[in-house]
Amino acid sequence: MDTLKLFIGAPSFGKTTLLCDCYESLSKSKKCCIIYSPCEKEIEISNEVYQMYPIQLEIPKIITIEYLNSIHAEIILIDEVQNRSKEEINTLIRYADKNNIQVLLFGTMFDVYGHIIPVMQYILESGIPFQLIKRKCCKCGCTAFNTLHIDKNNNVLLSPSNKDEYEILIVCRKCYNKYMRKLKSEQFII
Repeated sequence: MDTLKLFIGAPSFGKTTLLCDCYESLSKSKKCCIIYSPCEKEIEISNEVYQMYPIQLEIPKIITIEYLNSIHAEIILIDEVQNRSKEEINTLIRYADKNNIQVLLFGTMFDVYGHIIPVMQYILESGIPFQLIKRKCCKCGCTAFNTLHIDKNNNVLLSPSNKDEYEILIVCRKCYNKYMRKLKSEQFII
């Protein structure tokens, strides 16, 4: 059994639901801990995210060996791992391997522009096995890798602010690129 495993999916692919399902099944026989990784911009996690989790979760600013030793968990589940640093990933790798503790990482591979997030690239380069959470493209039915926020006029929103003003589209690479080409061409029109 691998001590570390990464589950990759775009936003709205069901990563948090999968994390909660893993927690529910694994915590029946082992002491599990969920660690949430907030974005730098976030001071608090929204109530909506808190409600998804089966228990009170941990939100350490920095994951250190001392912190990991203090939680005494046999299995650690980390949500939004893309918001952690390379140093924290190294700490998790060393801790999991030294203590033979299973660490399950859940994260998003690409940013809103379709570029790989550097920490996620580092995780893959570290040799951590991964599983892709697969969804179907809502436009063509191919395997999806991205999500887009679309307003009522079918325009891409890179930083949506009000949930009532957009819908989330789950799209494949080809359909994602069509939307992004449209967005780039609109940005050059004055």
